[in-house]
Amino acid sequence: MHGVLVSAFLLSGGGVISLVGAGGKTTLMFCMAKELAASGAAVLATTTTKAFMPTPGDIRDVVISLRLEDVLKRGRAKGGPTVFFAAAKEIPREKKLAGFAPEAIDEIAASGVFQWIVVEADGAAQRPLKAPGAYEPVIPAASGWVVGVCGLDGIGRPLKDTAVFRAERFAALSGEAAGAPVSTASLARVLVHPKGVFKGCPKQAEVIGFLNKADTPRAVSKARDVAAAVRAIKSPLLHRIVVGRLSPIPEILEIHQV
Repeated sequence: MHGVLVSAFLLSGGGVISLVGAGGKTTLMFCMAKELAASGAAVLATTTTKAFMPTPGDIRDVVISLRLEDVLKRGRAKGGPTVFFAAAKEIPREKKLAGFAPEAIDEIAASGVFQWIVVEADGAAQRPLKAPGAYEPVIPAASGWVVGVCGLDGIGRPLKDTAVFRAERFAALSGEAAGAPVSTASLARVLVHPKGVFKGCPKQAEVIGFLNKADTPRAVSKARDVAAAVRAIKSPLLHRIVVGRLSPIPEILEIHQV
């Protein structure tokens, strides 16, 4: 039986799933990985940026090595339905782990050791919303799915760095004035802008927006307004928006074709 995330994000067959944006990427990565493993797959969770060390509640099997062969060796030894988390090295001063170059993820994918690779391919300093910088996001070329995560709790908050990572960039892409409340229309514009959330997305990838933290009827209403605004733009980039929440358990509330 397919899990709620597998169905909502159209995951089938195996491949690389890259998560970009802000407002729940790490949680989504582990939730996806566990769901995919529960269906019988070998799954690697990893990053092309930086990540906090997983907690035992997230995952117990962690590989930290600059050598890709160490990751592949562990995968081959375990086999079957399991989840690994892999990173290249520790960054003690930041209490984080450094990920792999996107080309390394492509190499791991080509090995066939893991049926699925779920990649946190963006950083947002724990803000609910973001716009990418010049070198972001860091998406592996082999990605078959790119999911753009946005925290609905960022809508209505002032367009400042306290709520939006790279707020100045978000303002430039959205046309929203710095310091003004973030509107549903401005978030829609950043979602579909060529230099917005999905910047650098591989052409073959299935592109899906995930409006996370739909914890109240008002949040769901905001999500509907974002989907309507995206639909009005008629972007060739984004055609599916998933609305849901990840805590305490993953729950999908609505899916909008845009």
